[in-house]
Amino acid sequence: MEYKILKIPRFTAIFVVCMFTVVIGVICLYNQEFSVTRSTLTYFGLPYFIAVFYYLVKMLRRVRSVQKRRKMMR
Repeated sequence: MEYKILKIPRFTAIFVVCMFTVVIGVICLYNQEFSVTRSTLTYFGLPYFIAVFYYLVKMLRRVRSVQKRRKMMR
């Protein structure tokens, strides 16, 4: 029951990743001058990393708070 609160962070993380993929896909389809170099390739993985990191932080905070609450109830 406590983990239902994680629906919003999970949705946010998936939404960021999907929107970034759609934007990059549209740019690649319709822009002929769009080229990927080694320096710009690094930034393609950044939104994915941020989204996964955000969700993991939210999840681990929730797990820690549930564990503390259960520990106090004993």
